[in-house]
Amino acid sequence: MIKLNIDVTPNVREFHTVGILKVLGTEYRANKKGTNYTYSEVEIEYPNGKKVIVDATTYENSVKVNKDRFVENAVVGLVVQIDGQFKGRTKLGLPSAREVDLSQFDLDLDSIIVPEGEEAPEAT
Repeated sequence: MIKLNIDVTPNVREFHTVGILKVLGTEYRANKKGTNYTYSEVEIEYPNGKKVIVDATTYENSVKVNKDRFVENAVVGLVVQIDGQFKGRTKLGLPSAREVDLSQFDLDLDSIIVPEGEEAPEAT
């Protein structure tokens, strides 16, 4: 399952998918904004069936609030940047419990324009 997200940062798009949490990171550090994060290992499956382990940025506050859901072999949500300086970088999240059926909306996804504005985010 892949969902496209248009970020407010120019030319930065993300897609959402799911994976299996294999190792939850435990060594936190702070980014430039003071947010504590770590890296976790998540297994994903590419459309061709190949399974690989990727690193995913994991925020300490997300883990604290959802301790019971961040466990080994849990299904987790992933947000993967597909444009910009950090193309291919992944953030760990939780899959949504109830999804919106986009086919019920009159959306022309090909005509969505990424708004201009802020600079691309710096690496954390």
